[in-house]
Formats: sequence, C-alpha cells, structure tokens
Amino acid sequence: MDTIGVKGYSPTPEPVDVNFQSLVNTYKSNFHANTSMYHAILSYPLLAEFVKLTKQKAEDFFISSEIWAKTVYTFAARFKDLEPRKREDLLEALRILWIGRVAAFINEAECMTTSEANSRVEEEAETFLKLRPYLINTYTRILNSPTNSSKTMGKTLIS
Repeated sequence: MDTIGVKGYSPTPEPVDVNFQSLVNTYKSNFHANTSMYHAILSYPLLAEFVKLTKQKAEDFFISSEIWAKTVYTFAARFKDLEPRKREDLLEALRILWIGRVAAFINEAECMTTSEANSRVEEEAETFLKLRPYLINTYTRILNSPTNSSKTMGKTLIS
C-alpha cells in the first residue's frame, strides 16, 4: 500500500500560541468604541448577545454559530449600501466582533480533539449555509428601505 501525502505530515496540527485573555480584553475594550455602529447595524437580539459578552468572564465567553452567522450576514448586507470610507468603519466594527468570536471559539475548542474541532468548524459552515435566506431577506429589506441611500445610512452609522 502506498502512502499519499507529504512525508512527515501529521494529521494533528501544530499548536498555535494565542493569548486568549488578550483577545477577550481587546474585544471588551474596543466594543464600546463602536457602540453607535452596532446600534445602527444589528437587531436588538443580536446586539444584546454582544453586549452580554462584554460582561462575561473569559471562561464563559461563547457566541453561537447562529448569532455569528446572522451578524456576519447583517454586516454584509449593509456593506454594499455604504460609501467606501464608511465601509472601513463598518469592517473595523466587524473586526472587533470577530475578535470576540475567535476568543469564543478558542474557549469552546480548548478541550476538543482535532477531529472534534474540525467537526465544529464544519457545523459552523453548515449554519452559514442554512442561514443564507437570512442574508437574502436582510439585504432585500435594506434595499427596499426608504433609508437605503448611502447618504442617509452614513448619517445613521456615523454619529
């Protein structure tokens, strides 16, 4: 029988050094700088999850796949309608939420095997696929909204 693949390859990934507490602190300290953006972009239930996260102890950090997918899709739906310079602000606000999501995933996957962590990532991808109608509905709602112009949206987002 032949071995396929790179010699010396191990199915176990090499450890990656991350400072979990630093990620949590970065999320918590930068979340409030983008509060007006989050209020303008996110529905109350989504916003409430991220506000709650700012008050969690590091060991309790958790963001569900559904909340994360809806958040990314909401930001994606808003992105197209903004002027280029306001898009940077939007992406920066999403970057802070992403840091929180990375910390939450690290917290969740810390005791998982490689196989379990890979399965968890696949579950996350399936959640994104399952929630594609949410993206389409959100984008359509924004597109049909009387406040969908970049000028109006910019006033809402950057106050």
